[in-house]
Amino acid sequence: MGFTIMLATTQAQELTQKETEYINKFDAIINKKLGDTSTLRFLVNNIHSLNAKNSKFPFIYYEKGFEISENINNAYWNGELNLVLSRLYKEIQDRDKAEQALEQAVQDFKAANNQTKELESRIRLSHQYGGNNAANRALAEAHKAIELCNRIGSQKGLAKVNMLMAGLHINFGKENEAIEYLRKARAIFYNLNDIQGVCLTHADEATCYMRLFQFENALEQINKAISMAEKNSSWGYVKFLQYVQRRGQIYGYARSYDKSLKDLNYVDSLTNNVDSLDFYYLNSHLRGGMIYRSGELEKSKRLHLEIINKPDSKYNSWLPNAYMYLSLIYEKQMRFDSAYYWHMKFHELEGKRDYQQSLVQMENLNTHYETEKKEAVIEAQKTELTQQRTIKFLSFTLAGILGLLFFQSFRNVKAKKRVNDKLKKTNSLLDAKNHQNELLLKEIHHRVKNNLQTISSLLYLQSSNVTDEEAKNTINISQKRVESIALIHKNLYQNHDLSSLNLKDYLSKLAENLLQSYETTQRITINVNMAEVKIDIDTAIPLGLIINELITNSLKYAFPNGEKGIINIDFWRRDNQSKLKVSDNGIGKSADSKENFGSKLISLLTKQLGGTISSSNDSGYWTEITFPTEL
Repeated sequence: MGFTIMLATTQAQELTQKETEYINKFDAIINKKLGDTSTLRFLVNNIHSLNAKNSKFPFIYYEKGFEISENINNAYWNGELNLVLSRLYKEIQDRDKAEQALEQAVQDFKAANNQTKELESRIRLSHQYGGNNAANRALAEAHKAIELCNRIGSQKGLAKVNMLMAGLHINFGKENEAIEYLRKARAIFYNLNDIQGVCLTHADEATCYMRLFQFENALEQINKAISMAEKNSSWGYVKFLQYVQRRGQIYGYARSYDKSLKDLNYVDSLTNNVDSLDFYYLNSHLRGGMIYRSGELEKSKRLHLEIINKPDSKYNSWLPNAYMYLSLIYEKQMRFDSAYYWHMKFHELEGKRDYQQSLVQMENLNTHYETEKKEAVIEAQKTELTQQRTIKFLSFTLAGILGLLFFQSFRNVKAKKRVNDKLKKTNSLLDAKNHQNELLLKEIHHRVKNNLQTISSLLYLQSSNVTDEEAKNTINISQKRVESIALIHKNLYQNHDLSSLNLKDYLSKLAENLLQSYETTQRITINVNMAEVKIDIDTAIPLGLIINELITNSLKYAFPNGEKGIINIDFWRRDNQSKLKVSDNGIGKSADSKENFGSKLISLLTKQLGGTISSSNDSGYWTEITFPTEL
C-alpha cells in the first residue's frame, strides 16, 4: 500500500523518459505476481539499469525488494539486496553507507550458509574499506577472505583475493610486494583459462612499474593487456579503452607528451558523447594534466573549466584536481587573484591532502595577490596626491587662511585614515594567522591519526605472522589501544572545534569499532547513555583507553559460548565531578581472577585523571570511575 502511494506521488512530478520506461518495466513484473523468488531475482538483476545519482527510483524499488525478502524471511535475498544497496550508495558517493550495506551482506550470506556469496561480499567489503582509508580493516577482511577461499577450495576466489592484496599493497606504497601478489593471481588465472583475469594482472602490474618509475617495464605490461583486450572484442570496448588510457598516463609520466595525448585523444574521440560521464571525467583530467605539463596553459584551462561546468560535476571525484590545475595555471600566468580563488576551492574539497604544502602555496599566492593590490593602491594614491596638491596650491593662491585650514583638515583626515588602515591590516593579519594556526593544528591531528593507523596496520601485519596465540592476542589488544587514540585525533581534525571532543559521538564510534573487531555485532549490544558532553584531549586519551579496556574485557569474557548480552556505558557530569560507569549483564568476574596488564593500565590511567575506581559483580560486572572535572 505504502509503496503504491509513494509511486503515485512521485509520478505527479516530472519524469524523464528513462524513468518512465524504468517504472513501467518494473511495475509490469511486480503486477504479474511471478512469485517472490522470481520477482526478487528480477529486482536484484535490474535495479542498476538506472543510475541512483540521476534518479530516486532505484532506491524505491530496492525498498520494495527488501519488503518482499523480509516477508519471506530469506537471509540469502537480504544479502543480495544489501549488495544492491551498497552499489546504490556508491553511485551517490556515500561511502560510509555503502560500507555498512556490505557489512550487513556478509552477515546475511553467513546466516544463509552461502560461502560463495559470503566470499564475494568480503572481497567487496575489503575494497570498500581500502577506498575509505581504513587500511587495517581492509587487510583484516582480505585475510578472512583467504581463509574462506582455502576452506571452500575456490581457486577463482583466491585469484581475486590476490588481486585485492596487490591493490592494498599499492595503497601502502609497496609496489614490489604488489607485483608478487599479481603474479600469483596470474598463475591461477592461467590455470583457470581466464584470459580476462590474466589481462587485468598485466594492467595492474603496469601501474606498479609506473609508480616505481620503471616506464619500459610498465609499457611492456600495458601493451600486453591492450593486445589481449583488442583480440577479445566480446569483453566490450570499456576494458580496451581503459588500458589505452593507462598507457597514455604512463607515457605522460615518462614525459612523452605527444604519445600520451595521442592515446588520450583517441579515447576521448570514442567516449566524449557516450551516455556515461565516467570516461569523460577521468580522460579529461588526464588530458588536462598532460596538456598543462606540455606548456599549453590556455588549452588546459579551457578543458578544466569544462570539467567544472558539467551539470553533474558534484559527483566527479576529479573535481579537486581540476581546481588545483586552474590554480597552478593562473599562478603561472601571474594572475594571483584567480590562482588564490581556485586554490581555496581546491582546499575546501581536498581536506585529506597535505595541509602544510597547501598552506605554503596559499601564503605565496596571497602574498603575490596582496602585493598586486598594494601596488595598485600606491599608484592610485600618487594620482590622488597630485590632484590634492593642485587643489591646495589654488586654494592657497585665492585665500591663504582658507588654504591653511583646508591643509590642516586634510592632514587630520589622512592621519586618521593611516591609523584605520593599519588597524585593518593588523586585524587581517591576525585573522590570517589564526586561520593558518587552525589549519596547522588540523594537520597535526591528521598526521598523528595517520601515523597511529600505520602503527595499527603494522601490528596487524605482525600478528598475522605470529603463531603463539598468547603473543598474537597481546599484539591485537595493543592494536585496539592504538586505534582508540587514533579515533580521537580523527574526530578532532574533522570538527570545527579543535580544542575539545564530543564524548558521546567518540564513544559510539569506539564501541562500534570494537564490536566489529570481535565480530559480535549480531549478539552483543552496546548502549551509550549520556548527554552531549565536550572534553579536552588530555582527558579524552586516558578516558578512551580505559573504556577500550573495559569494553574489550566484557566482549572477551562476559558472554562465553556465543551468548547474547548488553554492555552499558553511562557518563554523568555534575558541578566539578565526572563519573563513568561501564557495566554488562554477563557471567561476572570470577573471584580467582588475577590482575593482568589491562587492569594495571586502568588503575594507572585513573590515577592520571586524579580519580578513584570501584568495581563489583552485580547482575553481571561493573566498573565505576569518578574523577574531577576542570571547569
